[in-house]
Amino acid sequence: MNIVATINDPAALDDHEAMALASVQRMRSDLIAVRDELAQVRADLHREQDRVTMVLEELTRWRDDALKHRARNTEYETILSNIFLMTTQAQENLRAGNDLPPSNTPVTEALKALDETFKQGNAEA
Repeated sequence: MNIVATINDPAALDDHEAMALASVQRMRSDLIAVRDELAQVRADLHREQDRVTMVLEELTRWRDDALKHRARNTEYETILSNIFLMTTQAQENLRAGNDLPPSNTPVTEALKALDETFKQGNAEA
């Protein structure tokens, strides 16, 4: 088929215009579909960005809590170490006191009464 002949033929011209119009309509509908898909992708992107922001905020909160707990644990470990050192020192003092010879100090009436009070208190408990 000759192109010049189709242009001069009115039926061929109408078919050509109809095909061109159909092609334009198809491109327009494809463009609208792509634009809608792009809008959906943008909405998904914004939602995922919000989700990442929330996860980062939660991570920061967990990290801050972990640092606070680590500081408290260090403080408690220091206190426990000090208690251990004081207990060890007290044990050494008791051992040193047990190694001393008995004193020749006479037991007074007040000490006897105190000992009896302690014995009665221990017996009741």
